[in-house]
Amino acid sequence: ESSLLFRFYERKLDEFAAVPIRGTEQKIEPMLGSNGQANVALSPDGEWIAFVDSSGESKIRKVRLAGGQPVTVADIETGLFQGMTWGPNGTLVFTNNAYPGLMQVDDSGGVPVAITSEATDHERHVHPYFMPDGSGLLYTRRMWPDGVLNHHVLVHSFETGEEGVLIEGASPQATPGGHLLFSREWVLWAAAFDLATSEIRGDPVPVLEGVQVHNRANYSVSANG
Repeated sequence: ESSLLFRFYERKLDEFAAVPIRGTEQKIEPMLGSNGQANVALSPDGEWIAFVDSSGESKIRKVRLAGGQPVTVADIETGLFQGMTWGPNGTLVFTNNAYPGLMQVDDSGGVPVAITSEATDHERHVHPYFMPDGSGLLYTRRMWPDGVLNHHVLVHSFETGEEGVLIEGASPQATPGGHLLFSREWVLWAAAFDLATSEIRGDPVPVLEGVQVHNRANYSVSANG
């Protein structure tokens, strides 16, 4: 049985046609399916993408959007990926159930190191997303201690290492304009968010219904909001 060809595409907002990004091609065995290939992160300058290459031994690679030879950032354990983000501090953070927490690696290459720790076997840290200034990280804590699944948005400070629970929800993103976005049951919510103190101001409001969810809510916000 033949392999499936997987690749990333780019479509400019003012154009209808999507074009393949050279260097992102992978051959995937049909019985295995996607094992992280959909996890992709855009560099802060918008010139590169980082992606998971599982066509052989799992690796994080990066390539220019203009296309070219991909560069290996890190060799990683094979597992179920649920998010990757590229921060202005020059690092990538990703999640993979082969690791006991969120992992961080320098975007110029290196060995991944843990930045969070899951307390029990009934806890997973997923959906990482850098704060706009790179000072912290938002992520989803998924827990099922009594067989009942629940999600909460947490914030991690790189300066102090401290973490705090912000709100019930998943798939968080913070905008430079000061809003926290997150999902609850196929609905996208927004709340005023103090970027300096990492505190929610006021009650969240629903902004979009019917958001598709596959491991994480499928939405993204541009830097200009």
